[in-house]
Amino acid sequence: MVKKIKLKVRDLIQRILHADETPHQMAWGGALGMFIAWTPTVGVQMILAAFFAWLLRANKLIAVATVWISNPYTAIPIYYVNYAVGAWLTGSKMITRAWFSELIYVDQRTWAEYLDMASVKFLEILWPLWLGSILLGLILAKLTYLGIYWGMRRYRARHHVPLCDPATKSETAA
Repeated sequence: MVKKIKLKVRDLIQRILHADETPHQMAWGGALGMFIAWTPTVGVQMILAAFFAWLLRANKLIAVATVWISNPYTAIPIYYVNYAVGAWLTGSKMITRAWFSELIYVDQRTWAEYLDMASVKFLEILWPLWLGSILLGLILAKLTYLGIYWGMRRYRARHHVPLCDPATKSETAA
């Protein structure tokens, strides 16, 4: 079973490394996926990555795979750092345990009252969260682009894999 999974993963990596796409298209897919992974769009990240990769002619597989960095185990640390950066940039006061306690503690409220309170609390953090997410997402997307772009060029040069089919695609500089 484990051997079969290893073979499938190795086959997938080989298909990515030898795909008939330019290093730019592959790096662009990774950058899009990384940017989207850092935004608070949980639940639609793979759809967004595939759509924007298709729209911008980037590698869809790499874009969708990259958003998996943001998952149920990493979402809270990622979004907390994003929020902290955004709060620092906007001069907002950081949320505390009391903020979370009020959100979790239902008390004698009706469901409608709780939803009103929760929506107000989430609006408090929305601007700093998005600002930090966009800023960090852009920085990490650029680093991802550069890493994949230069890594693909180096791999293909060492393994004599053509960068692209000159008749159908043109290589663009980073």
